[in-house]
Amino acid sequence: MTPAELKEFFDNRQLPAEMAWHPWSMITDMKRFLSSNFQELAEIMKRGDYTKSPAYWHLMELKEILEKTESQKND
Repeated sequence: MTPAELKEFFDNRQLPAEMAWHPWSMITDMKRFLSSNFQELAEIMKRGDYTKSPAYWHLMELKEILEKTESQKND
């Protein structure tokens, strides 16, 4: 998934302001979390393969968590 596709995914969802991300971590400001990861991703794209970036991994992991949550709500 490209960064543009990720951006579109997050832009087209009603996102919680905060959420548990892992049992040991919490996203307390979703807008800031997304903004900082997309900023880092943009910088990394200038230098090389963005798929090796922790920011990309974080965004992909969050996407998977949100999709799983949405799927469970629809069951």
